[in-house]
Amino acid sequence: MGWLFGILVLLALVVYYYLPATEYLYLVRNEAKNRPELWQVPQSLPLENHGPTMGKQISFRGVTFLTSWGDAKLVREFPKGGLLTFGESRSVLFFLIAEPAVNYRTLTLNYDKNGALRRLTGEPAMKSNFDLEREVLNSSPRDLVFSFNRTRMIHQTMFVSAKLVDAARGQTGIYEFRTDRVRGFQKGNPEKTDSVVLDVYDSNDRLTTIILGKWKNATTFLTQAEINTFIESLDIDQDAGAPKAAGK
Repeated sequence: MGWLFGILVLLALVVYYYLPATEYLYLVRNEAKNRPELWQVPQSLPLENHGPTMGKQISFRGVTFLTSWGDAKLVREFPKGGLLTFGESRSVLFFLIAEPAVNYRTLTLNYDKNGALRRLTGEPAMKSNFDLEREVLNSSPRDLVFSFNRTRMIHQTMFVSAKLVDAARGQTGIYEFRTDRVRGFQKGNPEKTDSVVLDVYDSNDRLTTIILGKWKNATTFLTQAEINTFIESLDIDQDAGAPKAAGK
C-alpha cells in the first residue's frame, strides 16, 4: 500500500502548490459523474453463506486456501505473484503477495515535521495499511462539498482522488471482510462481473492482492459462496512471498 500513501502525498502537494482547493474539488466532482466506483462504499460481507467446506487445501508461496475446484495448475509465476487455474472453471491470480507494511506514522513523524500531512489524512488513516485503504474506500463524491475549513475540503478531495485508482474494479460493489487471520476488501460483485479483486491484510498488515475469476469459457459464473469459502480459509504465513510451487 505504499503506492496509496504516495498518491496521497502527491495529491496534497498538487492542491497546496498548484491548484486552489475549491477548484480541485469541483474538478474531481465533475470527474465522478462518469465513475460509478467512486459512489460505492464498503458494505459488510457476511461470510456465513459459503460453499463446500470439504475440499483441497492449496498452497502457493506461503498463501493457503481451501477450494472444491480440484487440482491447481501453475500457469505462470512472476516475482510478486503467479496465476493458478483449476480445470476449465476457475482462476486465481496473485498479483501481489505479502507486500511489507509501511509504517506511515513513523514516516509522517520523521518527515512531516509541521503535521500538515497528518492533519490532511486524519488520524484514523494513520493506524495501518488496512485503515488507510478503508478511509479511502469510504470516501465518496457525496463528501465533495464546499467548506470554509480548507483542510477538511482538501482531505475530502484528496481521498476521493486516491479512490480513482484504488477502487478501479469496484463499479459493481465494494465489500469489507474480517476473519481470525485476515481482513480486507472485495471489489466487485460476482453476479455482475466475471472477476473480483481481494485486497487482503494479514496479521502483520502486509498486503496480498488476489483476483478470483472464471477461466476462459467456463459455463458457470463465480459465486459469492465460493469467494466466501476462499476468504474464510485464507491464511498467509510469516514467510509468504518466497517462490514455491502450487500443490496440496
